[in-house]
Amino acid sequence: MLSYFPGYVAPTTNPYDRVTDVHAELRARNEHGGLSAHAVWDVGDRSTITSITAWRYWDWTPANDRDYTRLPIYTKVNNPTVQDQYSQEFRFNHQGNGFDFVTGLFAVRQKIRTCGMQDTGPAASKWLLNPTSALSTNPTVINNVVAINDTRLDNTSLAAYGKLNWEVTDRLTLSPGPRVNYDKKQGLYDSVVTGTASNGTRQIAMQRSARSIDNTRTVPRRARLAFAKPAY
Repeated sequence: MLSYFPGYVAPTTNPYDRVTDVHAELRARNEHGGLSAHAVWDVGDRSTITSITAWRYWDWTPANDRDYTRLPIYTKVNNPTVQDQYSQEFRFNHQGNGFDFVTGLFAVRQKIRTCGMQDTGPAASKWLLNPTSALSTNPTVINNVVAINDTRLDNTSLAAYGKLNWEVTDRLTLSPGPRVNYDKKQGLYDSVVTGTASNGTRQIAMQRSARSIDNTRTVPRRARLAFAKPAY
């Protein structure tokens, strides 16, 4: 690299010095948190209703110098991500004579947004293009080529469930329980690359888009037998 960029002087040629040499901003900000509320109502007749409400978020704001040198190859490489997640559950519990059961509803909603950006500098032509090409010696070819990526993911999950514990005898308990799940995932990826044309105007060099939707329904069933050993 020293011969490829004659004006560049490395801070050290010893890899064990552990010295970094960057020119773009470096940042690794990570913030996350959430809130939850848990409430239980006694509705009488040995029955209760429970509500659990929760929200969590994650905010990731990075900044990188992708070429890891102070050469203006990449001037920005950032992919900040924001995520929100909401969930709600309702449960009904009843304790009877020789049996108990629980039924409930559950829902979770997740939203993820990533807006990435990559910007190249005047040294990108020589660094990224084939050295046998005449374009690699022209710093304006891919200087200030900006790629902006919009990535979105939306997840929705719903469930209804129930479980019965039936004490057949003092030593035998039967526990059947159905559950119905519904999951929907929606994804979007959109990338727009712009560059400076020979006439000095900014133009779109490339654009790519992709969208995906997935719906899944499942009905798992389960049953459990519990047998208690007699005490001696």
